[in-house]
Amino acid sequence: MRLLHGHQLGHSLPTLFVALSSIKGLKFHLGFIRSRWYQDPNINLADIPLTGCEHLPSLIMSNPLEMQAQLPTPPTMTVPAREVLHTAEAALRPLLHGIQTREHLEELVGSLVEIR
Repeated sequence: MRLLHGHQLGHSLPTLFVALSSIKGLKFHLGFIRSRWYQDPNINLADIPLTGCEHLPSLIMSNPLEMQAQLPTPPTMTVPAREVLHTAEAALRPLLHGIQTREHLEELVGSLVEIR
């Protein structure tokens, strides 16, 4: 309980949420939040019971960074230069297999320029 009371000393709500979500049975009370954040500063906090995180859906309790890795990237997202280079090299590798002369190379480059 001491950790949660520390919010008055500057602990952030995300820190409290991490504590609540990782320590089973730990309870939270709105009194730990400074009254300046309440919509109704005259609220009677004695009527509000302690609560924990066990009733929250698992989606809220999950790590958003882990979920981000599972989500498909949007098609308009900027691609890092290294990924562009490696992907382009992988696509060109079969085309470069038969190139042995300058004439073959110039034909290939000409074909690629036409595609562009």
